[in-house]
This record gives sequence, C-alpha cells and structure tokens, in this order.
Amino acid sequence: MKLLLAPASVAALPPATPPGQAALLPLFDQQGWCWGQDVRHPEGNALLRYGFTRTARSATGSSGGTYTHISRECTVVLWSYGLWYDAGGTGVFLTRGTGAIEDTNHAPPPCTVNLRTDFPPLVPVATAPAWRAAAAACRWMADYEAWIHATFGLPYRQTVIAAWGHWLPPTVPWVRLPAETVIPRWHALAATFDHQAGAFAVPAHLPTPEGVLP
Repeated sequence: MKLLLAPASVAALPPATPPGQAALLPLFDQQGWCWGQDVRHPEGNALLRYGFTRTARSATGSSGGTYTHISRECTVVLWSYGLWYDAGGTGVFLTRGTGAIEDTNHAPPPCTVNLRTDFPPLVPVATAPAWRAAAAACRWMADYEAWIHATFGLPYRQTVIAAWGHWLPPTVPWVRLPAETVIPRWHALAATFDHQAGAFAVPAHLPTPEGVLP
C-alpha cells in the first residue's frame, strides 16, 4: 500500500525575497565605502597589501578599476558597485545600493571586466550551493575586516566609518554601523545564509520526488 502525502506536508518553497537582504544592504554599502578608503591608506593601498591585484579601468569605465584576490579557497573580485565571490565554480554577486544577491550561474569570475553591463547573465539565488557561497562571501569579508584590525588597528577602521555617509544627500537613506560590530554582523549574516541553504535540503522523512512513500 502506498501513502499519498498531502501537499501541506511538503516543504514550502523559499521566499522570493532573500532572507538577510535587509541586513546585507547597510552592511555591504558601508563595507564598500571602507574598501574605497583602504585603497587610500596613508601607508599605501591596503587592498594591494592584502594580496589583491588591480586592473585599471577602461577609458569608458566608471567603476574605478577591478580588484581581484585569488586564493586556494576562492576568487574575490571587487568593483565600486559590487563583489563577485566564487569557490570552485559556484558563486554569487552582491550589489551595492540594493543588497541584491545573484547566482553567478557557474560563470567564471570576470576578473578583467570593468562594467556591470559586460557581466555574463546572472540568475536569482535559488539553490543551496549559491546560498552557501553567499555565506562564504560574508565570512570572507569578516576575515578581511579582522585583518584590517590586526594590521592597522580598530581606531583606523573607526575613523573610516565615522566619515561614512556625511556626503550623502538627506534623501538617501544610510546607516552607520560601529566598527566593533562589523565582524560579528558578517558572521551572523553568514549563519542566516547557511540556514537558508538548509531550507533546500529535503529531509529523509519527506516524500520522494514522486510525492509517494512506499
């Protein structure tokens, strides 16, 4: 005898709006500001010191160039408008100004691309590997901030963040997050995205793809 399970017993589809996006927006916008100041550090470009390489922007570009960091674990590409994180062919792109998270759809990191319009097609995040990549990107940013604190000291980062947002017009919403909370916030957001990845795993007690238990 086979037992047909009611639709209510099947796990709900993940929501259309990515969980954590509201928390990502102010944190990532501020992080982008910090990177922009790190390249102007009095002791020299901190991104280059961290191990990034820089590709100068094209004559028609407007993003300020492309920074690429390649390690055994991942490839990270930075522009003024966002971050591309790739680990073994699975990656995400995070957009400043919107907090949008997109699946890179297994495209190789565009390390020599300057303009967002030249990217390969991206798709909405809708798989466990993509959510795990988003979590890994957050942990990478936490590690970068830990390096900043260890190399230049917390007061340096506090000074950078204190200047964040003053130049924005009153009509533009923004939030200044204390420097000492940034690393825990990145780890908390990573945990949120890891949890979302788990929502795509089908527990053993749920029905087979045919919706039927033997």
